[in-house]
Amino acid sequence: MLSSSDMQANEVLFISLLRKTYRHGIENVISHLQEGGFFSVPASVHHHNNFEGGLAKHSLDVYEEAMELYHDFTLKLPFLSTVLKEESITICSLLHDVCKMDVFCMRDGQPHGTGIPNNPHGTKSLRLLTEWGLSLTDDEQIAIAWHMGRWTKDAGCEPQQVEQMYMAAQRKTPLVSIIRRADSLASRKAIEEQLIDE
Repeated sequence: MLSSSDMQANEVLFISLLRKTYRHGIENVISHLQEGGFFSVPASVHHHNNFEGGLAKHSLDVYEEAMELYHDFTLKLPFLSTVLKEESITICSLLHDVCKMDVFCMRDGQPHGTGIPNNPHGTKSLRLLTEWGLSLTDDEQIAIAWHMGRWTKDAGCEPQQVEQMYMAAQRKTPLVSIIRRADSLASRKAIEEQLIDE
């Protein structure tokens, strides 16, 4: 679905956006993404962006949706720009799904699972970013951990408990709602585009 030049352009844009955050540890994160194949793996096997380079494309799509939401919200509620920074939107939207980097692969031109577990999904991304030395604010950690919203899988928790924890996370920072909504919008649009292409 993506040409090699499209994938290369996505990688260049992705890295450029990350570097513009000037965040401590970002170069180490970029190295891990490149060495781990982030820019060539699919985002899923059966769902959205299930093609080579799909994970990076999905993350860039989430970034675009999140920035649009951020600008809409800060236009209506200017005080939000003092609470939320664009660099937080960039970090969370581009890196929320690094947990998938070793979960999916391409084999014989088709997306496949590697057998490596991916739950709890957001928490795995957060753990990897922390291990790679990325400096994250408390709000960014919460937004990445809860980017799946009500569908977050937390070992030992009933759905009602997850719902309550997600609502509490939303109350802590508006970043949670922006990233969750952007992820949902980008995924839905990708599915629609793939259906049209078929």
